[in-house]
Amino acid sequence: QKGHCDAPPTKAPPVVPMRSFLRRIRGGGDQPASEESEASEFPNLVGMTGEEATQAILQVDSSLTGNVHVLPEDCMVTMDFRTDRVRIFVNSNGRVARQPVRG
Repeated sequence: QKGHCDAPPTKAPPVVPMRSFLRRIRGGGDQPASEESEASEFPNLVGMTGEEATQAILQVDSSLTGNVHVLPEDCMVTMDFRTDRVRIFVNSNGRVARQPVRG
């Protein structure tokens, strides 16, 4: 009796880099985009505290209230893409480590 582990291997779907995937669903096609252009919705927040960055994001889009999350930069998160959410990754000093974007 064969178990499911004995099944012949199936061909895995092609791997699409996350940046390319995000460009496609945002309507940018396959044109290259810089980190700065992807993050242009919000002002430069790197180096601010998580709370300062949260307030700056909410000034730009108050509809994000309750959906701006401050997390440690090495935190594992789900990979689902949500335009109503912004994650702010902070370093051990509580400072923004990389530019926040929707998703």
